[in-house]
Amino acid sequence: MLLTLVAPAHAELASTAPKGLSVALSDNVLVLNDTDRSASLELVNLGSLPTEFALQSVKLVMNAKTQDGSEFIRWAPQRAKVPANQTMPMRISARQLDKLPPGEYMLKLNVSALTRPGPEAKTADKAQGVAVTIPIMPVLPVTVYLRHGIDTPGIRAQKLVYTPKDREYLGYFPVTKTVLGQSFVGQIQVINQATGDVLSSGRLHLRPTTNESVVRMPRGKFTAGAAGTYCLKIWDHFPAKGNPIQEQCNG
Repeated sequence: MLLTLVAPAHAELASTAPKGLSVALSDNVLVLNDTDRSASLELVNLGSLPTEFALQSVKLVMNAKTQDGSEFIRWAPQRAKVPANQTMPMRISARQLDKLPPGEYMLKLNVSALTRPGPEAKTADKAQGVAVTIPIMPVLPVTVYLRHGIDTPGIRAQKLVYTPKDREYLGYFPVTKTVLGQSFVGQIQVINQATGDVLSSGRLHLRPTTNESVVRMPRGKFTAGAAGTYCLKIWDHFPAKGNPIQEQCNG
Protein backbone atom coordinates (compact mmCIF):
# COMPACT_ATOMS: atom_id res chain seq x y z
CA MET A 1 0.00 0.00 0.00
CA LEU A 2 1.29 3.41 -0.91
CA LEU A 3 0.34 6.65 0.76
CA THR A 4 0.74 8.95 -2.20
CA LEU A 5 0.73 12.71 -2.41
CA VAL A 6 0.83 14.41 -5.78
CA ALA A 7 1.62 18.11 -5.76
CA PRO A 8 1.41 20.28 -8.87
CA ALA A 9 4.34 22.51 -9.65
CA HIS A 10 4.05 26.20 -8.80
CA ALA A 11 1.73 27.91 -11.26
CA GLU A 12 4.39 30.44 -12.21
CA LEU A 13 7.09 27.93 -13.16
CA ALA A 14 8.21 27.98 -16.77
CA SER A 15 6.81 25.37 -19.12
CA THR A 16 10.14 23.57 -19.13
CA ALA A 17 9.84 22.86 -15.39
CA PRO A 18 8.44 19.52 -14.18
CA LYS A 19 4.65 19.50 -14.40
CA GLY A 20 4.26 17.64 -11.12
CA LEU A 21 5.92 16.03 -8.16
CA SER A 22 4.89 12.57 -7.02
CA VAL A 23 6.24 11.12 -3.80
CA ALA A 24 4.99 8.36 -1.53
CA LEU A 25 5.57 6.29 1.57
CA SER A 26 5.07 2.53 1.55
CA ASP A 27 3.00 2.82 4.74
CA ASN A 28 1.53 5.52 6.94
CA VAL A 29 0.64 3.57 10.10
CA LEU A 30 3.28 1.80 12.22
CA VAL A 31 3.13 0.03 15.58
CA LEU A 32 6.12 -0.15 17.94
CA ASN A 33 6.19 -1.90 21.32
CA ASP A 34 8.55 -3.30 23.94
CA THR A 35 9.29 -6.34 21.75
CA ASP A 36 9.20 -4.84 18.26
CA ARG A 37 10.90 -1.52 18.87
CA SER A 38 11.57 -0.65 15.23
CA ALA A 39 9.90 -0.81 11.83
CA SER A 40 10.87 0.13 8.31
CA LEU A 41 9.14 1.80 5.40
CA GLU A 42 10.08 2.78 1.86
CA LEU A 43 10.54 6.34 0.68
CA VAL A 44 9.25 6.41 -2.88
CA ASN A 45 10.18 9.03 -5.44
CA LEU A 46 7.96 8.66 -8.50
CA GLY A 47 9.09 11.96 -9.99
CA SER A 48 11.73 12.89 -12.53
CA LEU A 49 14.00 14.81 -10.10
CA PRO A 50 15.91 13.76 -6.96
CA THR A 51 13.93 14.33 -3.76
CA GLU A 52 15.21 14.76 -0.21
CA PHE A 53 13.04 13.21 2.49
CA ALA A 54 13.39 14.40 6.09
CA LEU A 55 11.53 14.04 9.37
CA GLN A 56 10.04 17.49 9.88
CA SER A 57 8.21 17.17 13.19
CA VAL A 58 7.08 14.63 15.80
CA LYS A 59 4.07 15.31 18.02
CA LEU A 60 3.09 13.10 20.94
CA VAL A 61 -0.65 12.90 21.63
CA MET A 62 -1.25 12.11 25.31
CA ASN A 63 -4.29 12.81 27.48
CA ALA A 64 -5.91 14.76 24.63
CA LYS A 65 -2.91 17.10 24.56
CA THR A 66 -0.16 17.44 21.97
CA GLN A 67 3.50 17.97 22.82
CA ASP A 68 6.91 17.44 21.25
CA GLY A 69 7.63 13.73 20.95
CA SER A 70 11.02 13.73 19.24
CA GLU A 71 12.77 12.16 22.26
CA PHE A 72 10.72 8.97 21.85
CA ILE A 73 11.49 8.25 18.20
CA ARG A 74 14.56 7.82 16.02
CA TRP A 75 14.38 8.23 12.25
CA ALA A 76 17.47 6.90 10.50
CA PRO A 77 18.96 8.42 8.53
CA GLN A 78 17.70 11.90 9.41
CA ARG A 79 17.76 12.92 5.75
CA ALA A 80 17.74 10.78 2.62
CA LYS A 81 18.09 11.89 -0.97
CA VAL A 82 16.18 9.52 -3.23
CA PRO A 83 17.02 9.55 -6.95
CA ALA A 84 14.26 9.91 -9.53
CA ASN A 85 12.02 6.86 -9.96
CA GLN A 86 13.65 4.98 -7.09
CA THR A 87 12.93 3.96 -3.51
CA MET A 88 15.00 3.91 -0.33
CA PRO A 89 14.37 2.08 2.96
CA MET A 90 14.13 4.04 6.20
CA ARG A 91 13.88 2.78 9.77
CA ILE A 92 11.86 4.23 12.64
CA SER A 93 12.76 3.12 16.17
CA ALA A 94 11.24 3.73 19.59
CA ARG A 95 13.48 4.94 22.38
CA GLN A 96 13.24 5.90 26.04
CA LEU A 97 9.95 4.07 26.47
CA ASP A 98 10.81 3.60 30.14
CA LYS A 99 10.11 7.31 30.61
CA LEU A 100 6.44 6.68 29.83
CA PRO A 101 3.88 5.05 32.12
CA PRO A 102 2.39 1.79 30.73
CA GLY A 103 -0.09 2.48 27.96
CA GLU A 104 -0.45 3.31 24.30
CA TYR A 105 0.78 6.60 22.88
CA MET A 106 0.18 8.08 19.45
CA LEU A 107 2.91 9.95 17.61
CA LYS A 108 2.08 12.15 14.64
CA LEU A 109 5.03 12.47 12.25
CA ASN A 110 5.35 14.82 9.31
CA VAL A 111 7.80 13.74 6.61
CA SER A 112 8.83 16.44 4.17
CA ALA A 113 9.81 15.67 0.58
CA LEU A 114 11.87 18.51 -0.88
CA THR A 115 12.42 18.66 -4.62
CA ARG A 116 14.42 21.52 -6.06
CA PRO A 117 13.53 22.31 -9.69
CA GLY A 118 16.40 22.41 -12.16
CA PRO A 119 17.97 25.69 -13.30
CA GLU A 120 15.53 25.91 -16.18
CA ALA A 121 12.55 26.02 -13.79
CA LYS A 122 12.47 29.69 -12.94
CA THR A 123 9.93 32.42 -12.45
CA ALA A 124 10.71 35.72 -14.08
CA ASP A 125 10.32 39.13 -12.51
CA LYS A 126 10.12 41.41 -15.53
CA ALA A 127 10.31 44.58 -13.45
CA GLN A 128 13.58 43.61 -11.77
CA GLY A 129 15.01 41.43 -14.52
CA VAL A 130 15.72 38.51 -12.19
CA ALA A 131 14.60 34.89 -12.00
CA VAL A 132 14.38 32.48 -9.07
CA THR A 133 13.74 28.77 -8.64
CA ILE A 134 10.91 27.67 -6.36
CA PRO A 135 11.40 24.44 -4.39
CA ILE A 136 8.40 22.13 -4.01
CA MET A 137 7.91 20.53 -0.58
CA PRO A 138 4.79 18.50 0.21
CA VAL A 139 4.46 16.87 3.63
CA LEU A 140 3.45 13.24 4.20
CA PRO A 141 1.81 12.28 7.53
CA VAL A 142 2.68 9.09 9.43
CA THR A 143 0.98 7.76 12.56
CA VAL A 144 3.12 5.71 14.97
CA TYR A 145 1.54 3.89 17.92
CA LEU A 146 3.89 3.28 20.86
CA ARG A 147 2.72 0.48 23.15
CA HIS A 148 4.61 0.21 26.41
CA GLY A 149 3.95 -2.30 29.17
CA ILE A 150 0.61 -3.48 27.73
CA ASP A 151 -0.68 -6.48 25.79
CA THR A 152 -1.52 -6.22 22.12
CA PRO A 153 -5.13 -4.97 21.87
CA GLY A 154 -7.64 -7.54 20.64
CA ILE A 155 -10.79 -7.47 18.57
CA ARG A 156 -14.00 -9.49 18.34
CA ALA A 157 -15.75 -10.36 15.07
CA GLN A 158 -19.48 -11.03 14.75
CA LYS A 159 -21.53 -13.00 12.26
CA LEU A 160 -21.84 -11.90 8.65
CA VAL A 161 -24.65 -9.44 8.00
CA TYR A 162 -26.08 -9.59 4.46
CA THR A 163 -27.21 -6.40 2.72
CA PRO A 164 -29.41 -7.56 -0.19
CA LYS A 165 -30.49 -4.02 -1.09
CA ASP A 166 -26.90 -2.77 -1.38
CA ARG A 167 -25.75 -2.99 -5.00
CA GLU A 168 -22.08 -2.53 -4.13
CA TYR A 169 -21.60 -4.79 -1.11
CA LEU A 170 -22.82 -8.31 -0.41
CA GLY A 171 -22.61 -7.71 3.32
CA TYR A 172 -20.21 -7.09 6.17
CA PHE A 173 -18.68 -8.58 9.30
CA PRO A 174 -19.07 -6.27 12.34
CA VAL A 175 -15.95 -6.02 14.53
CA THR A 176 -15.55 -4.55 18.03
CA LYS A 177 -12.39 -3.80 19.99
CA THR A 178 -11.90 -5.66 23.26
CA VAL A 179 -9.88 -2.81 24.79
CA LEU A 180 -11.42 0.64 24.52
CA GLY A 181 -9.26 3.73 24.18
CA GLN A 182 -6.46 1.92 22.32
CA SER A 183 -5.88 1.40 18.62
CA PHE A 184 -6.17 -1.85 16.72
CA VAL A 185 -3.90 -2.44 13.74
CA GLY A 186 -4.02 -5.85 12.10
CA GLN A 187 -4.53 -7.80 8.90
CA ILE A 188 -7.78 -9.27 7.69
CA GLN A 189 -8.67 -11.89 5.10
CA VAL A 190 -12.06 -13.06 3.89
CA ILE A 191 -11.80 -16.53 2.40
CA ASN A 192 -14.04 -18.97 0.58
CA GLN A 193 -14.62 -21.58 3.29
CA ALA A 194 -15.07 -24.39 0.77
CA THR A 195 -11.91 -23.77 -1.26
CA GLY A 196 -9.69 -21.74 1.06
CA ASP A 197 -9.24 -19.08 -1.63
CA VAL A 198 -8.54 -15.58 -0.31
CA LEU A 199 -11.22 -13.31 -1.77
CA SER A 200 -10.18 -10.08 -0.07
CA SER A 201 -7.32 -8.97 2.15
CA GLY A 202 -6.11 -5.76 3.76
CA ARG A 203 -5.36 -3.83 6.91
CA LEU A 204 -7.88 -3.22 9.67
CA HIS A 205 -7.10 0.01 11.53
CA LEU A 206 -9.30 1.33 14.30
CA ARG A 207 -8.08 4.51 15.94
CA PRO A 208 -8.13 4.84 19.74
CA THR A 209 -11.39 6.80 19.57
CA THR A 210 -13.10 4.23 17.30
CA ASN A 211 -14.48 1.15 19.04
CA GLU A 212 -16.48 -0.51 16.26
CA SER A 213 -16.15 -0.97 12.52
CA VAL A 214 -17.18 -3.33 9.72
CA VAL A 215 -15.34 -5.45 7.17
CA ARG A 216 -17.25 -5.01 3.93
CA MET A 217 -17.48 -7.57 1.12
CA PRO A 218 -17.62 -6.04 -2.39
CA ARG A 219 -19.98 -8.00 -4.63
CA GLY A 220 -17.42 -8.08 -7.45
CA LYS A 221 -15.08 -10.21 -5.32
CA PHE A 222 -17.76 -12.50 -3.90
CA THR A 223 -19.40 -13.81 -7.03
CA ALA A 224 -21.10 -16.74 -5.28
CA GLY A 225 -23.26 -14.22 -3.47
CA ALA A 226 -25.35 -15.28 -0.49
CA ALA A 227 -25.01 -18.92 -1.57
CA GLY A 228 -21.31 -18.91 -0.67
CA THR A 229 -19.71 -19.73 2.66
CA TYR A 230 -17.17 -17.20 3.90
CA CYS A 231 -14.78 -16.84 6.82
CA LEU A 232 -13.22 -13.68 8.20
CA LYS A 233 -9.71 -14.12 9.63
CA ILE A 234 -8.10 -11.39 11.75
CA TRP A 235 -4.49 -11.05 12.86
CA ASP A 236 -3.36 -8.54 15.47
CA HIS A 237 -0.29 -7.57 13.42
CA PHE A 238 0.12 -5.97 10.02
CA PRO A 239 1.54 -7.66 8.04
CA ALA A 240 0.13 -10.85 9.55
CA LYS A 241 2.25 -12.88 11.99
CA GLY A 242 1.50 -16.39 13.18
CA ASN A 243 -2.08 -17.62 13.50
CA PRO A 244 -5.16 -15.39 13.33
CA ILE A 245 -6.58 -14.30 16.68
CA GLN A 246 -10.15 -14.42 15.37
CA GLU A 247 -12.01 -16.47 12.77
CA GLN A 248 -15.69 -15.93 12.08
CA CYS A 249 -17.56 -17.96 9.45
CA ASN A 250 -21.10 -17.77 8.14
CA GLY A 251 -21.37 -21.48 7.34
